[in-house]
Amino acid sequence: KQKRQEESLRLQRLAMQSVEESLVVVCAKPLKITYANAQFFEMSGFNRLDILGKKINIFKAPYSDMLFTDPTPPKIIQKFQNAIKEKRSFRDRIYSKKKNGEIFYNRIGIRPVLDFEGNVKEYVVSMKEIKPRKRKSNPSA
Repeated sequence: KQKRQEESLRLQRLAMQSVEESLVVVCAKPLKITYANAQFFEMSGFNRLDILGKKINIFKAPYSDMLFTDPTPPKIIQKFQNAIKEKRSFRDRIYSKKKNGEIFYNRIGIRPVLDFEGNVKEYVVSMKEIKPRKRKSNPSA
């Protein structure tokens, strides 16, 4: 039984490292990043020493300021805050900031992982840098 569990964990780790998107796991209490895949470090410019095991509340400044930079509409930030408060998933496109300060467009998904009592145990965050959509020009203008 233990060998099956170890093999299952090994396959889970391998799957998380092989996806194209950046993945981060945040423990809810205390808010610490417990896992990030290589794609996250490559995309964000952070390294393992910057974030793993440290108390980092990605939902409050200064880290939330990196998650949601100025071009992100306040309506989307409010949608995110409501989802966290209501223990729901969030998925949208936002502007984020890399460690070096570079702003990028980011497709992000955050899913709370609940325990049997309905308490948030962890958050699983997926991110992918994408190109901003071009606004259609008004031909009659």
